[in-house]
Amino acid sequence: MKKIFTLLIISTLSVNLFAQITILDTDFAYRGDSYLYAADTLSEGQTVKYFSQIGSAPWNFTDLLTDEEKTIRFVNPAETAYEAIFSTANLCMFGGEDDMVFMNKTAQKVEVTGFVSEFEGVEEPVVFPLVEPVTYIEFPSTAGSNFEDNSVAIIQGTPAELGIDVSGEVIQPDSLRFITTFTLKSEIIDFGTVQLPNGNFESLLQKQTNVIDVDVHAYVFVSWMRMEAMDINDTILIYNWLAKGKGSSVLSMEVRNDSIISTEYMKEGTLKTPIQETAAIEIYPNPCTDKIIIADAKEEISEVQIVSLSGRMLQQFLVKGSRHALPISRLRQGMYLCRLLDTKKKLIGVRKIMKQ
Repeated sequence: MKKIFTLLIISTLSVNLFAQITILDTDFAYRGDSYLYAADTLSEGQTVKYFSQIGSAPWNFTDLLTDEEKTIRFVNPAETAYEAIFSTANLCMFGGEDDMVFMNKTAQKVEVTGFVSEFEGVEEPVVFPLVEPVTYIEFPSTAGSNFEDNSVAIIQGTPAELGIDVSGEVIQPDSLRFITTFTLKSEIIDFGTVQLPNGNFESLLQKQTNVIDVDVHAYVFVSWMRMEAMDINDTILIYNWLAKGKGSSVLSMEVRNDSIISTEYMKEGTLKTPIQETAAIEIYPNPCTDKIIIADAKEEISEVQIVSLSGRMLQQFLVKGSRHALPISRLRQGMYLCRLLDTKKKLIGVRKIMKQ
């Protein structure tokens, strides 16, 4: 669950060390942005050293190492398998099949409408559609800006469907219901220079507190019963450094009991401009069987990529002209994404296709 909000952060406008930093909607990630993060498994000595620096700028983290790497992509929700569930979202942060955050971004704020995450005791990723969206950030925002918001997600199913073993309980419920309350508190507490292995960044420091309460109820015979032994309560404190033109945090640290549990810093990534979908392109038939036809009246497309919902490229075609017949018979049945690129390798469109 700790991965849910760790990387969902925005960047800032350019300022000098002594000026306020103002956050606008144009500083938040766009569809098509991609970031490579490095994680450092800190020694006990490092956690003490780094934690003592959090209090005030400047911050020196130049000796962070790379133990693991992870790519985060911001995509169109239509590129995922959950478009129908999160119909009001216009942006998705994709960290993997068990790590997605669905958002609605406007000029005034960014709201979280739900997410897909791993869940303790559950084998498959769990979908959490929020009853009401949670405000993640309001625009404009500067150092000293604070807010708090909360919402609820209700998940229900049989123990088998949810992958939960309840054989140790006195009762064997017919169904389980998880009522999960999410509370997010954001405080921008400082600004200054953060020094990382790949450069220095003028940044805001955001303190983010995420409280997760899960109440578990079991349906036995004809009524619901509270199963307090299965309840979950967790508080995640995360410090994020938000820097100019990056679209995502340049450094994130999770802290528990005055000690750093994990740290991730951005190795590569740049805030881009929104992808402008073109209406002049048609793909048919859809659903399809052995081939798809792409009609490109303006002859903009030079490359077509067929990728899985997890982002793995399965087929690639170099094309020219206004009409392209592409064979896809070797694909298995299911949903795929059709990525369209122009002659400069710029992504100009993404369409979802169903292979029958």
